[in-house]
Formats: sequence, structure tokens, C-alpha cells
Amino acid sequence: VGSMRFRTPWLLGLHASVIAGSIGFGFDVGENKYDYSSIVPEYCHESLDWGPLPERPSAASDLLQVQVFVRHGARVQASAGESCWEGELEQGYFNCSLDYVDNSVAGTDTAASLLGLPFRVSYLTGRNNLKGNCLTGQLVSDGFEMHLRNGRRLREAYISRERLLPETLAGASASSIDDSIFIRSTDIPRTKQSAMALLSGMYTKEHLGQLRYLKLHAMDFSQDNMVPANARSSFCPAALATQQDFFNKQTEMMHLCEELWLASTPQKRSSQNCFHFLTHLVDCLMSRMCPTVPFYPRNATIPKRFLADKAALLRRIWKTVDEVQHRSFQALARLGAGSLLSEILASVEAAGRGPRMLVFSGHDTGPMEPITAALNLKKQGPYWPPFASMLVLEVWNSSQGELIRWISNGAVAAGPMPLDQFRKQIRNLVPTRKECFANSTSLRTFGQVPGLLLPAQQAALARQSTTSTWIVPFFVGASAGLSAVLAWQRLQRRYRKRCDDLVK
Repeated sequence: VGSMRFRTPWLLGLHASVIAGSIGFGFDVGENKYDYSSIVPEYCHESLDWGPLPERPSAASDLLQVQVFVRHGARVQASAGESCWEGELEQGYFNCSLDYVDNSVAGTDTAASLLGLPFRVSYLTGRNNLKGNCLTGQLVSDGFEMHLRNGRRLREAYISRERLLPETLAGASASSIDDSIFIRSTDIPRTKQSAMALLSGMYTKEHLGQLRYLKLHAMDFSQDNMVPANARSSFCPAALATQQDFFNKQTEMMHLCEELWLASTPQKRSSQNCFHFLTHLVDCLMSRMCPTVPFYPRNATIPKRFLADKAALLRRIWKTVDEVQHRSFQALARLGAGSLLSEILASVEAAGRGPRMLVFSGHDTGPMEPITAALNLKKQGPYWPPFASMLVLEVWNSSQGELIRWISNGAVAAGPMPLDQFRKQIRNLVPTRKECFANSTSLRTFGQVPGLLLPAQQAALARQSTTSTWIVPFFVGASAGLSAVLAWQRLQRRYRKRCDDLVK
């Protein structure tokens, strides 16, 4: 049981004794609401492939740009150090066969040379946070395969069919590659490797020739605006208060936590701790149930209470976390996702003058669900992006002007819509500096990450409306200087008044 891949119509493939009397279909026909009975094969992305991308819109003439947003592929448990249930940390093990290969590189962008052999990185059994030989959150073989297939689908649509990108990169100059593709990832192993897998699906060795490397752009994780959680401290501190206010209202979620919390954890009583506990619990459960995650023995170590009564408790936990998380991203659509959305718009405005394809490799919590929640691209649950989810933004030319279309996991999610409609939608989600820093002493400019935006994107930002949130550093400095002068003058007036009072 532990090593086979289940292909059941619902909940994964629990043991036969558990699924006797099958749940049936995944929807309540009366209310047309998803009941989470098929969540395991869906979330775990058991099929490994989203299928072909849709044909061009009927009104479109040629493709100008594509932006691709992906969640990393299947991975082992990403949260560790805290038990989800008694004995959880000692039961079963993860067995990873996907090792890492690292190269030492010396030289410049134009003249790099390898230093000796590549190194194969393998994690020692029994010396990690998780039992087995896997790094916490490590990408697994099926996760790599998912993005290889994503890359092949992108090649089918945008290289073979639409000719957006060159057929081969062999012999291409660095500047021509930069004009073709821009790759960005959070600085986490599984997201970088997922981006590499995706590009490997688009361009195999025969398409690369003697090309030594492709550029992959990253930054300190705490500064990455692909993940809205970073907005609380870096891009928009006001998001913290909005987030706290949202979670404080989740009474149903708190009731669920009170039922599930271990007696040994009395300190976990805040609503945000409750949410983190539930997401950790889902991580523990899915890591042991997903047919795409190498945990052994699969399902057998999960306490029976989660699977009893057609997995009623499991589905209740999933529904609660999924809906609360989605609403939280909607509540933070402006203060949390606005920074990234403004960069997306800047790239769209630069279509035809910058890279023709931009790839963003990240997580479920950014950029995936923050974008789908902010733009209402997912109309009903489940909202949580599965492993290797792929969201594509297309910019098309037409006789009526530029058109925008969103594709989610192989299906049209929105559009095609006129560029003006898209522009208005995004600008309505970009906060002002005053909104973000109303109660903060930080003078950091909201929005773009210095050095990341390309010249065409920077020019597009400069052309945005007069209500744009991008504050020119000169005016930020001038404002700060003026504030300091006024504060000094007020201090002097108070000092003189106090002296006058003492004299009197």
C-alpha cells in the first residue's frame, strides 16, 4: 500500500475498509458546493499534467507577451518541529530519490566557467527534521515531473503554435535570450528547482546547444513581494493590522481549533496561531496521503478520527482552512498583493519592448492564491492551489487593441478583456503609500524591488497615472526633510514658550 499510486475517484485511496460505502461525487447538487471528497487527488495533482493550453482567442491576431506563475511541484512536509497528533513525528518516514546537483561557477555573465565536477547533494538519513532522507519541504520526483510537463505544454502553445519564443536557444546571444525570457523565483530550493524543471520542459538539451546557463533571478525571501506575508514588514506595514482584524473575526475556525488542540499546547490561543496550527495539520495529513509524495506507509499512520465517517473531520478541516485562507487573501488583496500586481501591470504595459515571457516560481501563498483571490479568478472552492498549479497571463494584439486573458491549470479563467479594463482592475488594487505607511516611521518606497524591473517595465511604471503609488525617491527625501524642518520649528516654539512661562 505504501508504495503504490492510488487512482480512486475521491479522497485519495484510503484503505478499502475506510472507503467502504464510497462518498461518491465531489459536489452537493442541492447547493452546488464542493464537499472536499475528492480533494486529495486534486490537491496532490495526481494526473501530473494540466493538459493543453487553449487556442488563441477568436478576436486576437498575434501574441505579444506571456506571464507564467507557478506553485512548486509536489514536496514533502514543509512544516516540522511540532506534532500534529501524538506520536506523529515518530511514525513512518519520507524517502526522497530526487537529489540536487550543484555547480561552482566563476566568471561574469558573459564568460562563466565551471570549477571542476558538479556536486550531487544528498540528505543523510536520520539527520533531518523529518524522518527519512528528505530536507523539510524538499521537491520530490513527481513534483519535478509535474513542471517538466508544464514546460512541455508551454512549448506546445507558445513556441510551436504561436512562435512567441525562438525554437532553440542554441547560439543565441545573452541579449537575445534576455529579450525572450525572464525567470524569477523565491530563494527556496523547491521553487528554484521547479523553475528549472519548467524551463527544461520548454528547452531540452538539444535546444540549448553549448549554452552554459540561463539566468534565474531571486532575492532575500523576506524582501520578495511574490509572498504577501512579507508586505507586513517590508512593503505595506498596514497589512498587519488588516490581517489581525480579519483573523480575530474567525470564530468558527477558533471553535475547530479548540476541539483539536493538544492539551500540551495551552499557549496557542490566538486566532492566527489557530490558523497556523490548522494549516500545519493539513500539511501533516496531505504529506501522508498524497500519492505524489513519497511517505511510507501511506495513510496507515493517520489517526482514525480523521478518516472516520467518510473522512468527515478531514473534510471539515480542509473546508475551514481553504475558505478562511481564501477570504484572508481577499481581505489583503490591496495591501498584500498590490505590490506584485503593480509589477504585473508594468510588464503588461511594456509588452513588445521587454521579455516576451516572464516566469514566476513561488508558492501557494504567493504568488498563486493572492492573485486568484484578488482578481476573483476562482469562483468556488477548492481555492487552495494544487501542487504545480500554473496561472498564465496572455497579452494579445487585435484590431480593437490589446487583449488580456487568464488561463488557470489549462482552462480559461478570465477574458479576453480589453487592456483598459485590465488596467483599471489592477490600479484599483494598488494601495497608496499613505495607506501602507500611515502608522509607520519607515520611509521605504512601496512597490518595486530595486534592480529587478527591466528598463521597459520601469518606463511603463513612470507612465502610470498621477495617482500612482510609485514615489520618486527625490520627493520622498524632500518630504522627509521638510517634515524634519517643521518638527524642529515646532520644538523651538515649545521651548521658547516654556522659557517665557518660567520667566513669568
